[in-house]
Amino acid sequence: MLRHLRAGRVSAPAIGADGSARWTFEAGTRRLVLRLGKADSAADPRRAQHVLRSLELCGVDGVPRIVDAGSVEGLGWTAETLLPGHRPRQLGKALVRDIATFLSGLPTSTVQFTARTDAEVLARAHPNRRAQLLDVADRLADHPLAANPVVRHGDLWLGNCLRDRRGRLSGVVDWDASTPAGLPGADLLHLIATDVRLRRRSSLGDVWRTAPWEGAAFLAPAQSQWPQWAHEADARRAVGTSWWLSQVAADLNRAPQRASDVRWWRSNVASVLDAVAR
Repeated sequence: MLRHLRAGRVSAPAIGADGSARWTFEAGTRRLVLRLGKADSAADPRRAQHVLRSLELCGVDGVPRIVDAGSVEGLGWTAETLLPGHRPRQLGKALVRDIATFLSGLPTSTVQFTARTDAEVLARAHPNRRAQLLDVADRLADHPLAANPVVRHGDLWLGNCLRDRRGRLSGVVDWDASTPAGLPGADLLHLIATDVRLRRRSSLGDVWRTAPWEGAAFLAPAQSQWPQWAHEADARRAVGTSWWLSQVAADLNRAPQRASDVRWWRSNVASVLDAVAR
């Protein structure tokens, strides 16, 4: 791959928790990132191709550009432009405002929003909850917010953001979990809720039960960027439910053994599902 890309100086690999690997290298006058992961898995970087290319066509700045992609010996790979900046150490208010502004500029989608794919992941693990899960998914799809879905990053946390020397947002990376149709505001909620989870070492279910979509950290930037709906409690709760459903489905896809973990299921799925279904 590196020979095909005519790579010059290559960095040491960075290994992700999912087993994927990343190198930076020089190719002529450009600095690129080679990303490698098991083909057709959650770690396959090619999953981001469609969304990243659509963002490029829409003129969205601050995201990697796909230079090349392919597969070899059961591994998927992409070569992307290396964005400037460094990963922030903390999530300050100014950075949150920048990220909210970036998210509000993501294009609306031509793909219909559905939460059924996420619901089916959980239903396969616990068929007795299938009807309840699909009902939640269908109610989300019927919500007015779902009429205008947007491109969603899917895993927007501090580690996937870059800042410049002034502390301002310079880019958003790692779009492997992206989807062409999500509810607006779900990425912002994931950013804030994940920051809370990491600082408090809390479970997703525990954080959901605190209703982070009602906290000032989410309300202020959301109401600034999406005033048409963010002042409505029902819309904010829909964003919170969409975020929860997509995240537990992603967690189960990454670690299928959690389906038999009674404690994980009760804390992160069953208790929240019962609250959502009321």
